[in-house]
Amino acid sequence: MIEIKKLTFAYDAEHYIFEQTDITLNKNITTIVLGKNGTGKTTLFHLIADILTPDFGEIKKDADVIFIPDQPVLYDHLTGYEYLEYIKILSNHQLEDKIIDLVALLEMKEHMSKLIHEMSLGMKHKLALLSAMLLDYDTYMIDEPLTALDPPSQKEMIKYFKMLKEQGKTLIISTHMIHIAYQLADEVVILNGKEVVKMKNDFTDYQAFEDEVIKHFEIHS
Repeated sequence: MIEIKKLTFAYDAEHYIFEQTDITLNKNITTIVLGKNGTGKTTLFHLIADILTPDFGEIKKDADVIFIPDQPVLYDHLTGYEYLEYIKILSNHQLEDKIIDLVALLEMKEHMSKLIHEMSLGMKHKLALLSAMLLDYDTYMIDEPLTALDPPSQKEMIKYFKMLKEQGKTLIISTHMIHIAYQLADEVVILNGKEVVKMKNDFTDYQAFEDEVIKHFEIHS
């Protein structure tokens, strides 16, 4: 669980991204952080990951969190396989069968011998996810993981995220795509300006879910 209390953060004195904000992110479920561009999704993740420091308030985490940014920073001079081998050595892990299976599932097998700087952004996202899965954390925080993927890869990634949740992992994923939130979320956190709305995804109809999300967008815009 991640408990955020009275979070206040601004990039300058006139523009607060969060002000006395409280958010609880529960464990062993998938929480989708939704919001229009510029509402603080990435900033929130950077604060949780200790990349940024709150001006006020506290963030309590009961487990280590691995953060996968929307622009993964990888070693461009290595191939995909070399990069996974490097992570394996650093972490003292083996390249488990599930990682090899995931390489195939994400249709990365034919690209893993490429140098990373030759890969598309979508391929880099997949490689960053592969390396994170190798580390086997309990909590994964992933910023816009599906934006750079083609529809078949999005479908496979969604399937894999669901499998991780079934294994007891905690997933915190940001997106601006409402249909992705509907497919993945147990709970949704909607950011709009300084306002935060949290709701359970117990909707059986996508249109009702979309209408509820958009309503909160409009109320707090």
